[in-house]
Amino acid sequence: MPSHSVHRLMVTAISLMVTAISAIGVMLAGVVPASAADGTTIGPVQINPVGHPGLCWQATASGEPILLERCDPRVEAQEWALTSVGVVTNGIGDCLEAGVGEPDGTPLYIDFADRCYGQSGQVWRYAGRTGQLSSLGTCAALSGPMSTGTEIVRAACPGSATRGSRWSIGYSAVTLAADGTARAWAGAAFSAPVTVANAASAQTAYGVTVRFGLPSRLSVTGLVGVGAAAGFLCDIQAMTCRGTLLPGVSARIIVSGRVPAGAHGSQAVSARVSVAGTSQLPGTARTSASLPVAVAVRAATPAPKAAVNPPGMLLDVLIAVALILLAVVLLVSLSRPGVLPASYRGRRRRPLYRAAPARSTVISPPVYSEPRFRRVR
Repeated sequence: MPSHSVHRLMVTAISLMVTAISAIGVMLAGVVPASAADGTTIGPVQINPVGHPGLCWQATASGEPILLERCDPRVEAQEWALTSVGVVTNGIGDCLEAGVGEPDGTPLYIDFADRCYGQSGQVWRYAGRTGQLSSLGTCAALSGPMSTGTEIVRAACPGSATRGSRWSIGYSAVTLAADGTARAWAGAAFSAPVTVANAASAQTAYGVTVRFGLPSRLSVTGLVGVGAAAGFLCDIQAMTCRGTLLPGVSARIIVSGRVPAGAHGSQAVSARVSVAGTSQLPGTARTSASLPVAVAVRAATPAPKAAVNPPGMLLDVLIAVALILLAVVLLVSLSRPGVLPASYRGRRRRPLYRAAPARSTVISPPVYSEPRFRRVR
């Protein structure tokens, strides 16, 4: 069997053994050990400074310091797991020691697997929102510059995590996408949504910020998260929404406003997402989006057209009126007494069609007359 497979089996066996031993200790002592913030196992993943996904923790040897080196997924010494009971183990089967009783600045180191019993100095707690990895009041921090070869040392936990003491256990993969094209009438309201999502294979994304930018012609009236983003804190003045995204979760953020009456064409609303509390997986694309707002102009109600009276039409109207007046005058003149001839006065107008006489239904007998003869001289 390949050596890396053997190492993975050893890590799994150690995690199970530590979980069992810690559970017995809890039952006997009645205390709850520090662990991952959400009570689940994280890893195996790489541990890197927040915002520097190219630099990772790397174990050297048992009892030797942890160093910051270039991230390489093929290196087993860069694989770490934070179990549900708080023990940090690496890919070669050792666990992280805090060095209880040692002064600040002492390098953190790994110890043999058969000594990882969850004892004092071996139980850690990770606070994703601050990025602190702590054990009994001691935090993991950098001893020097953010560069390869720098040791990871124990340091007093600051009130707020500072540069060099904020760690990302694993990577987030947060993306942003516009939900189509928003449409609005000129002078009316618009609503433009975006979807922010974290990959299912990624770790919890802390400090997710979605920032919007609007053209000066558009005014903003609302900014709100819905669904999984309902708990995001949105600031309409800063045009931002901030929150946390679990693995495999997507959420919508909606910006709304008004389009000025004189606007036309397309107005672009920009959006960009960033993650402040977790290192983004290198190569994660689609962290910005443009939301086009298509502005439609309402067609104005056409004004009634004025009647067009060309000179020729006016002349025709005058001629028609004159003819009507002339006809009226003639009719009045003809109706006066003495104007019509005597033959026309008092005569009844003969109908165009004369009614046929009604036929008698009585049949008269034939009348015979005697023939008359002429005398021949």
